[in-house]
Parts: sequence; structure tokens; C-alpha cells
Amino acid sequence: MAISLDYMGKLVIVMIVVAVSVGIISEFRGQIDNNLDGLNQDEDKEGLEIVEVSGADTERKISDLITLCYERSLERGFEDFQCFLARKDSGDFGLNKNNLENRLEDKVNQSTKFEASNYDRESIIIRYAVRPNKVVVEK
Repeated sequence: MAISLDYMGKLVIVMIVVAVSVGIISEFRGQIDNNLDGLNQDEDKEGLEIVEVSGADTERKISDLITLCYERSLERGFEDFQCFLARKDSGDFGLNKNNLENRLEDKVNQSTKFEASNYDRESIIIRYAVRPNKVVVEK
């Protein structure tokens, strides 16, 4: 039984491709393992939490969330991340920047940047930004 020359050529090409692929994978295996290990570390990081705020004392609750974000920034170091999306269950927040500043401790207040003077929407984003090195409260 004779094997055609065309079939033998294709078989050799496929074997070369497989050998080169195996060689590349074994050569860069260390880098591939490092990248796969990095994926598992991201699962341990805390991400954006959505918090439903209800009740009368929303200023205290928002100031507590700002303080928690500040504490996370001390733990996590130099990287941008979002802490909380605070949502009002009914209506708008109707919060004033000055009232929130008065509720915060001095060290937290100095490390917080308010992007608006009034927060009259139904959601507030609280995040940490490395560039100004502050907790940012935005509409």
C-alpha cells in the first residue's frame, strides 16, 4: 500500500507545527504560570460594593462609607479602586458637602475630595484615587 507524496508532505508539516508549539509552550511556561497565578490574586481584592441606604440618618451612613473607603486605601496601597456605590431606596440623597465634612474625622476629612457641593441624586460613588491620594465622593 503506497502513501502518496502529498499526504506525507502534509503529515510532516503538521508534525513540525506540533513540535514548534510544544517547544514554545515549554520555553515560556514560567511566564504562563506567573500570569495564571496573577488571575487568582484578583479574586481576593474587594471591589465595588453596592449599598442601599435607607432611613433618616443618611449623612452618618455616607460618612461611615467614606471612612471605610479611607481605611481600605491604607490597606491596599497605591492603586485606584472603587469602594461603594451608595443608592437611596426612595428619592434623592439631598446631602450637603459641608454637613458630610463635619461628620468626618480630621484625618479622613483631609484625605477626602468632594466633587460636588450638593449630592441630590439617588446614587453616590465613593472611590479612592491615587493621583490626588484621596477618597473621592462623586455624583
